[in-house]
Amino acid sequence: MRILLGNDDGYRAEGLRALQRALAPRHEVLVCAPAGECSATGHGLTLRDPLRIHHHKENGTVFHGLTGLPADAAKFGLAVLCADAPPDLLISGINHGANTGQNLFYSGTVAAACEGTFSGIPSMAVSLCIPPGPAPEGAFQQAAQLVAQLVEKFQHAPLDPEILLNVNIPHLPLEQIKGLRVSRMGYARFHEVFQHRHDPGGRAYWWMDGSKNGDDTDPEHDDFQVHNGWISLTPLKLDLSHPRWERALESWDLESFKVGEA
Repeated sequence: MRILLGNDDGYRAEGLRALQRALAPRHEVLVCAPAGECSATGHGLTLRDPLRIHHHKENGTVFHGLTGLPADAAKFGLAVLCADAPPDLLISGINHGANTGQNLFYSGTVAAACEGTFSGIPSMAVSLCIPPGPAPEGAFQQAAQLVAQLVEKFQHAPLDPEILLNVNIPHLPLEQIKGLRVSRMGYARFHEVFQHRHDPGGRAYWWMDGSKNGDDTDPEHDDFQVHNGWISLTPLKLDLSHPRWERALESWDLESFKVGEA
């Protein structure tokens, strides 16, 4: 298969490189990712600055680093690197840290995968649920081998291109990972704290920090499954309409609304 890889951690990130090494022996792998770290940048695009490309060659593959955001890099990869033929699959990751619950709305990893779905390309966003800081030795290599197995499953039973598959892998020894579970997007979110500080000149500034709410106890939800040793597979659909969209505003008596009257 032809696979386009991206991420939000940068084109030299350990997770991206581990994934390329795991997939390259059996697939044609192309890589286009941001030139620098772009976590929590959501689905932003670069519209007022030039985009420049950097290159790094490893294991026979050229890693293209674009001076933009994750969605920019995915768009560039699809439009330029894959101009001769579209990829069979787009994978964004492996992200350093979980992308579960409401994090999906902030995640550059998920945004890059969305670009594949927008273009009708089956896509996955993949995250390894480890805390900030240096990753333990071999953590991404282990996760990449698990992703390679998912890619083989996809090859034999392709996903509907309308599905964006969000994958979260617990950071556990292999013998403690229980297997795969299909999940729903949960409600876990960060509780933000704005720390009031002063710079050396005495001027006030704020630093946003916080911690994730890990109290989601719904066994269908992604966070619950990851915390209980499962690899969560969350099929996402990019139509954000409320399931009861036709009736959601029925109490508003919309027919009484008069256009032109203040």
